[in-house]
Amino acid sequence: MLALEVKRTVQGVGHLGVGEHRASVAGGLPIGVSAFRSRYRSSLGVHGVLKHLGTYDTPSEARAAYVVAKEHYVKLLAEDYKQVLHPDVYTHLINWRARWQVLT
Repeated sequence: MLALEVKRTVQGVGHLGVGEHRASVAGGLPIGVSAFRSRYRSSLGVHGVLKHLGTYDTPSEARAAYVVAKEHYVKLLAEDYKQVLHPDVYTHLINWRARWQVLT
């Protein structure tokens, strides 16, 4: 279900990119993106399990899918742990956004 929501959201995102200024080990691609055949796969670790979010034509589209899913996952975790989190921490997590950098 999460992968379908991500695919729908990413279709209108455009050329958003690498964020977080760290490259994955695989060929300098952004975090959450790996080369897959002649396309790019987007994946996110959820509760210790790697979830594949889809394959995309460009690293930017795959990265956008990763960021949408990551932000969604952080909010789900914040809600799950709301009762034990300090209110300031909860607020920070609910409002958290991944950093974006436009690809040139």
